[in-house]
Amino acid sequence: MTEDEDKSATLERWRQDVLDFAQSVWALNARRVVFDQMDTELEREGSESAIWFRYRFLRPLYGEAQAVGVRRLVDEDWRARSFVRLLGEMIEHPEYLSRERYLEHLFERRPGGRDDEDEIRLANDLFDDLAGEGAEHVSAEALIAIRDEIVADGERIKAHVDQYVAHVDRKPDFDPATWEDLSTAIDVMANTLGRIGRVVDGVDRFGTPTFQFDWTEFLQRGLFKRPLSDPQLDWPEYSPKSFE
Repeated sequence: MTEDEDKSATLERWRQDVLDFAQSVWALNARRVVFDQMDTELEREGSESAIWFRYRFLRPLYGEAQAVGVRRLVDEDWRARSFVRLLGEMIEHPEYLSRERYLEHLFERRPGGRDDEDEIRLANDLFDDLAGEGAEHVSAEALIAIRDEIVADGERIKAHVDQYVAHVDRKPDFDPATWEDLSTAIDVMANTLGRIGRVVDGVDRFGTPTFQFDWTEFLQRGLFKRPLSDPQLDWPEYSPKSFE
């Protein structure tokens, strides 16, 4: 394989990784939209059963699932396929993320933009957002700063999953993560993946999730029209460590 072929193969692999991670972040955001609406409605309803369902099921299940999703993206283990590991590869070869390649790839998809001054200006502005004004390629320093931000914001979530979800440490050295920790980690991930994605793939795929149907319809018509056969469940006491 020639040097150019190796570079092209690497860039294509990076592009596919970014698209896959974009799907993961979209799912994190979509679940957050659904959770926020259901959580608000359960709080407003306020009955004993709504409170029970909200605190015993909805919040713990959502919080732990979201935390695991973030944990995967910030995994630094050499065996992992993660956003943090991808950034590490990019730091080793920042010259692959060049302005010339970015514009060429972008206008292959939108050939009409090659002769549109506004399109060209916008494309260069988006590249400048990551690389710096007029830079020929993204710098290793810019990628390191992004990686450090992601690792810092994801540290509490990673520790939470490792010490409270996947395992239960006898003496955890981190306090449990909070809702704010989780929300911040997702926001940072979406923002940084969007910036990287525009340079690697030429498209920003990180807008607010939209649904092509009314996902609340089954709730509006009453999912449980009949009572459970044995509603008096003798559940043991359960006190989640966080995400309450």
